[in-house]
Amino acid sequence: MAEIKTPASASILQHGTATPYLAIFSEVGTPLLHPITGVPLGAYISQFQYKYDEENHNECTITFDCGDPDVVDEKSFPTDMKIFVQWGYIYSDGSSVSSEAKALKVRDYNVDFDDQGVHSSLVCLDIKADLLLSLPVKPNGDENKTLDKFLENGCNLEMPVIIEAFV
Repeated sequence: MAEIKTPASASILQHGTATPYLAIFSEVGTPLLHPITGVPLGAYISQFQYKYDEENHNECTITFDCGDPDVVDEKSFPTDMKIFVQWGYIYSDGSSVSSEAKALKVRDYNVDFDDQGVHSSLVCLDIKADLLLSLPVKPNGDENKTLDKFLENGCNLEMPVIIEAFV
């Protein structure tokens, strides 16, 4: 039987190198900063995982090593706070490639203390998960509560909704 070889996918790295980055933004699009140093919180991330799941919710876990448990805590990242994350590579010539910004909601907060320091973790769900838990729109006579308005507002998530007709 003949062996079928598929070509290797092209590398996105220039000359085999690039610096990975992860940025965290507020709901209004500004980078979230360390309150004392003013450095973007993305610089303090030691571990990042974004789990795509077709059957359940997409889940993201972000671990910060910033030495101070008050920087990333329940007061600065309350449950249901909306954040945006974006990741990619920065090349030596200054150009970059990045993912689309992912809208997330904070669901849980954990902190670990060990001999290496303080490790604060955020567990977030993709904001689209709220669609699975939301109630359907029901007509009630209010002009602001119509299905058209609901879809224009991105199902109350400020995200676009595209409806295609398949015939």
